[in-house]
Amino acid sequence: MKALRNLFGLSALLAISLSAHAQSQFGLKAGFNLARVQYQHADFASIPAYHAGLFYRQQLTYHLHAQVDLLYSLKGTQEGLSLMSGQHDEPDFKLQLNYLTLPLALQYHLDNFFLEGGAELGWQVQTTVSGDEVDNVELTEAVWGKEFDLGLFAGLGYQIGRFQVSGRYNFGIIPLLDGIQTDENGDPVGEAKSGYNRTAQISLAYALFRS
Repeated sequence: MKALRNLFGLSALLAISLSAHAQSQFGLKAGFNLARVQYQHADFASIPAYHAGLFYRQQLTYHLHAQVDLLYSLKGTQEGLSLMSGQHDEPDFKLQLNYLTLPLALQYHLDNFFLEGGAELGWQVQTTVSGDEVDNVELTEAVWGKEFDLGLFAGLGYQIGRFQVSGRYNFGIIPLLDGIQTDENGDPVGEAKSGYNRTAQISLAYALFRS
């Protein structure tokens, strides 16, 4: 809970510090995630997921804007079933990672269009695993349960009135797995760090308040 309070506190401080400038918006944001985990020992596929929460956007100059989101975001991955296969069977392995995320973005606006980039801090609140092994490696909730995640993202969007449509790609830079790498005999040969979040997002935002 302390980490949760810190995330809320940071977003509140950013909103207060930016509110000294004009042209601000605060509202709701939600959308679609296409998420997977890049893992060196398996060819994982993407899973459909979602995100929803709040955003605060502040105009800094004519072209530059800053935006902070506070989102509940579902990420994860699966093995043994591709979204493009058209099959409706259960995958051999499925991982769902539930995060409270705090994306911080700097946007460059050209009329209604904008480009953006930034960083996203995530706090994992729940992990669900269906199927425990990938290539004879046991991957349970405890293995994937790293509390914090950090990613970099880039994207673009379109702003008109109170509405904002945007797309981002989030590139996780902190490994989700910290383990011991073994040889063919099962003897440890060193540390293994792997499993990175990769998430494409499409979002729709609506400003409830603006000044």
